[in-house]
Amino acid sequence: MKEKIILAPGLNGNEFIRTLALHQIPTMNLRVCSATELAGIVLIRSGIAVTEDYISEQDAYALMAAAVEQDPYFERVTFSDIQQITRAVTQMRYLAVNDEESEICTVLEKGPFQEKNQALLRVYRKYQARRKEAHGIDGIALIRKAIEEGSPVNAEFIQLKE
Repeated sequence: MKEKIILAPGLNGNEFIRTLALHQIPTMNLRVCSATELAGIVLIRSGIAVTEDYISEQDAYALMAAAVEQDPYFERVTFSDIQQITRAVTQMRYLAVNDEESEICTVLEKGPFQEKNQALLRVYRKYQARRKEAHGIDGIALIRKAIEEGSPVNAEFIQLKE
């Protein structure tokens, strides 16, 4: 019996499976996960150990706050600003396909708001340096590791969209 994996970011997998069961929909061999959870599954099934400490979203905010701290462009930031900057950097990282830093650098250098773009690039580089110093791996780095080092998973994949 082939496993079914539903890729559904932001969905509570346990609640979803309970709801399916409540409506008499079979849930045997069904797994609901986010892209980060799927990356973890791929690495585990490939026998690849993740030796870095996982950096949660809250930890990423703290690392980003430290990266922003000395930058003159972000002189007076609030926690809300840190969240926005973290989301912007995360989006840039998700969009990069091959060489993350090179692609982000190329795109930001072409943008119209050079002062802001250069500040984002500095903050991105500081964040990455602090993440590596902390021997940490965030969701995007985990996904990239699974793509680069993992083996294919023998399962049927279903992707939910909003």
